[in-house]
Amino acid sequence: MHRSLKSLALAAAGVLATALPASAGDFSGLLENLRGELQAREEALAGTTDKVEKKQLKAVQKALKSLDKPADDLGDDIKAAGAAVKGLLKAFPGEFEPSADSHLGSIYNTLFNAFSLLIEEDLDEVDGDLGGLSEKGRAKAEASLAKALAALGDEDADFGNLPAWAKLLAKAYKEALKAQNIVENDPGPTAGYSVSVDGKKLSPNKETVVVSLNELAGLLVFNASETKLGGFTVQLTPGSVLSTGEKGISVASVLKAELPLPRSYAASSGSFNVTALDNAANTITFTFSFTATGTAGTTGSVNVTGSYSGPFVSASDG
Repeated sequence: MHRSLKSLALAAAGVLATALPASAGDFSGLLENLRGELQAREEALAGTTDKVEKKQLKAVQKALKSLDKPADDLGDDIKAAGAAVKGLLKAFPGEFEPSADSHLGSIYNTLFNAFSLLIEEDLDEVDGDLGGLSEKGRAKAEASLAKALAALGDEDADFGNLPAWAKLLAKAYKEALKAQNIVENDPGPTAGYSVSVDGKKLSPNKETVVVSLNELAGLLVFNASETKLGGFTVQLTPGSVLSTGEKGISVASVLKAELPLPRSYAASSGSFNVTALDNAANTITFTFSFTATGTAGTTGSVNVTGSYSGPFVSASDG
């Protein structure tokens, strides 16, 4: 089952939520070190009469107030940490220099990297689920993944600019959550077959198609019959690894059952791209495009393009 950002696996960040004290404003459990440091500073600064320390105390208390706001997800924790750091940067400027030996600055650096780890882990899981989505759902999820990764990899996502880093983390989380929601609610690939010859799409209701996969030999044979097309067979390069990605076509033939004489064609060039493959569920999604030259009944050529998404028959080797 796909892990939800709403029930984070915090072990990835080296933190166990059950081992931490409960806090109303800490969904992930990652804010405890920061909260503990601020509470210690609040206690140490209590009753101070120094003008600078009074400002520091005020900043600490304001930061704690941000951390104590109710949190329903990781996004709330990121927002709270980002809000808290603004005042702390002004009150303790020397502690956030990249070269400073600062416990407070170190805590923030560790915290934001932990947030990044959790988001990256979820993006990896979403990426692994793309093959089970519909074409539209996959496109939307991929777009959100790209935006999330771009935010995490932005040059401002760095200790030298913590407020900007917080905003980028919030954006990455938002896009990761959006992608996850797409995965959870997508109906999955719609079984279907589409083929065009010389740019003319053939009528779907006249087609029958069988996809036969031989995992051991790395073969895929795609057979289709249609009134105007006659017959259609594609075979991948023998021995190729059966997986997603671009594949070579070793054999492709087309029989156009047109009067007065049927015409036969053999492929001379083409591409075959498997975009999703589920061996457990026996489903596959792919697109194809090739040019076939006449071998009987004609010396002409045809351009065949199309796509398939649906079940396949697993053939035995040999």
